[in-house]
Amino acid sequence: MIYHWGILSIEELFVNKFFRHKQLGSYLLSKVENEAKALGATLSHLDTFDFQAKDFYLKHGYIIFGILNDCPPDHERFYLKKVL
Repeated sequence: MIYHWGILSIEELFVNKFFRHKQLGSYLLSKVENEAKALGATLSHLDTFDFQAKDFYLKHGYIIFGILNDCPPDHERFYLKKVL
């Protein structure tokens, strides 16, 4: 979703475990970012948990700008952004 000021908010990007490690997630993320740029977006942001895809997004140029500890208990929620 692109909202005010040309910002892309990625709410959910999920690849079934049977299709992982086949570059499908990278393809989908790139496709979404490129479509958003074509519509004028200049920034993307999202959140993920320590047991999800933090390293995937870091590999694709996102940077962590916030961490919420114990959300859920004994885990961290990461907030990431990327200039498009």
